[in-house]
Amino acid sequence: MRATKYVFVLIMVFSLVVTPFFRDSNHAEASSSAFKIAVLPDTQNLAMNHPEIFRAQTQWIADNWEEQNIKFVIHEGDIVNNNNTPQWEVAYDAMHTLDGVVPYTVLPGNHDMGTGGSADTRDTTLYNTYFSVSDFSKTETFGGVYPAEPNKYDNNYHTFNAGGTEWLVLSLEFGPRDPVLDWANEVVSSHPNHRVIVVTHSYMFSDETRHNTGHAWNPHHYGVASEPGGVNDGEEMWQKFVKLHPNISMVLSGHVLNDGQGRRVSVGDNGNKVYQMLANYQMQENGGNGFIRLLEINPEKGTLKGTSYSPYLDQYKTDWQNEFLYTNVELGTPDSNVNPPKYLLKDDFSAGEKPYCKSENSNFDCDDEGNMDGWTVVDEGTISAPSKWSVVRGEVVQSSNIYAPDVSAVDNRKGTFAYYNKGGAFAWKDYSFSTTLRSTDDDGIGLMFRYQDPDNYYKLELDEQREFYKLFKVVDGVETTLAHVNRPGYIQGANFELEIKVIGNQIQAFQDGINLFEKPIIDDSHSKGTVALYAWGNQNSYFDDVLVTSEK
Repeated sequence: MRATKYVFVLIMVFSLVVTPFFRDSNHAEASSSAFKIAVLPDTQNLAMNHPEIFRAQTQWIADNWEEQNIKFVIHEGDIVNNNNTPQWEVAYDAMHTLDGVVPYTVLPGNHDMGTGGSADTRDTTLYNTYFSVSDFSKTETFGGVYPAEPNKYDNNYHTFNAGGTEWLVLSLEFGPRDPVLDWANEVVSSHPNHRVIVVTHSYMFSDETRHNTGHAWNPHHYGVASEPGGVNDGEEMWQKFVKLHPNISMVLSGHVLNDGQGRRVSVGDNGNKVYQMLANYQMQENGGNGFIRLLEINPEKGTLKGTSYSPYLDQYKTDWQNEFLYTNVELGTPDSNVNPPKYLLKDDFSAGEKPYCKSENSNFDCDDEGNMDGWTVVDEGTISAPSKWSVVRGEVVQSSNIYAPDVSAVDNRKGTFAYYNKGGAFAWKDYSFSTTLRSTDDDGIGLMFRYQDPDNYYKLELDEQREFYKLFKVVDGVETTLAHVNRPGYIQGANFELEIKVIGNQIQAFQDGINLFEKPIIDDSHSKGTVALYAWGNQNSYFDDVLVTSEK
């Protein structure tokens, strides 16, 4: 059998609305540390009906890897559609183009196993015939496979150096079994100085949340779920594996249909941000028209760019879901000697957090009941009142259109907010406060901080319809604008992260890592106080992954 090299499966943990950027289609960003990873999502329909497009994808990578500075190639699974020999021949021919050119890795999706690609069993005989451990073990990047199955390439990892950083790409089977996740935990723990990219076929859903039992195409819905070891979906992988490690930076996945796109940025137990990304084009014309997800990583500048390019069409997708930029991203070599941050509050509004909440690392308030325990709701608006706060599938949702004084107001607005009231929250002084937000409406949404009472606090508010970012202070009931930018506040329906850093009299506000007001805002009106979630006239406001860490 012909020798093969590897497609690196990069599972990125992104969530969110990110800022569009101008790309250079031929060159990586002018920086010594910038490089790219090419990601091949769900080629199943290409292997079945369009072998020339599949080959065009890998041939373009082989022809342009040096100019594009592509350091690794990842396949997200569903390499073929019907798990038969003719389609595996097409897939092998396409991927074989990369041998000896650029390292790559693959993993099995649900269509790559079982009878006719039905995932009724974990039979990956054909997958392992065409992508064998013996072939990949000859490459420089190969790290190992799941030791209980030494002759199977279903679960594997590779390491490489790029941008001055050691990287580890961990590729996991469709709906990984519990013992496989135990092994994955061991692999990541034993490589503390590597930045880790996890790749698996099913993890993110198209609604910007992790795949869970309420979603279609969940691994629990396939026959493999009844086999020994069971299966784990995206949410279960997060709880049992991903969130536990400080050096996991990304999770990449495919599989899900609808629009085939989803991103989420979540905060792990160690305060690290995990960029989680779904990319899948199989349902589009010609089996996806050969679009490849290109991730440009720049550890020096702390940026992560995503583009989607088709060598077959010689076109880029330019919508916000396929062209994005994350800034202020920690992508350098992890430093195991750095003291972990001191947590004041961590709440992802999901049940089942008790093991971590009771661990030695839990020196902070940690909600494990999947509700809003510890949060107090205040309604100030009178129109369309009262507010409607609830927890739905691990997110806080405010679904009322509550507001005041009128629909045209841009200052002195009265909506609804929920502030945190447990422990010593009102005595918190210098801290970082981050939250993942989303709105399918277009009105006000934001965060409040150093909150003392309804007449004394700071507030950051974003409004898409009225196109502004604003930072306010309220002192003895009197509101004053501290900073104001006229620009659309967010993209409807897309996740984005807000972060407030308040130290002494300096206030900084970031959206997806970008400083909203360019420089610190100086004000000493409030020196301490708790945090709050805020909505004005916004009947579809979502909040998740609240994290407050001490800055001293």
